[in-house]
Amino acid sequence: MSPFAKELIYRNYLKGSTVKDLSLKFGLLPQRVKAIVYQKHLYWEEVYPKLGETHMRVSIETEALYAAEFPFVDYGSDLVIMAEMEKGVRL
Repeated sequence: MSPFAKELIYRNYLKGSTVKDLSLKFGLLPQRVKAIVYQKHLYWEEVYPKLGETHMRVSIETEALYAAEFPFVDYGSDLVIMAEMEKGVRL
């Protein structure tokens, strides 16, 4: 996912969206949503206060260079796995 989509997930979580809601909204497994929220929380609470604005700009530029070669998928990264999980098991 792009850094901007991850930030959107984190901001929505802080506003009160549940992990399940975000999972369905972005087509991601709940575990991935939790990991994104944790990573963004860690970044904003631990990394950003120490490294600041310049580090954030360099990080965004690095992500943009990566995205030029390998485009991001902002929706539905885990839809195939989620569909398999919805099938359940045969009894």
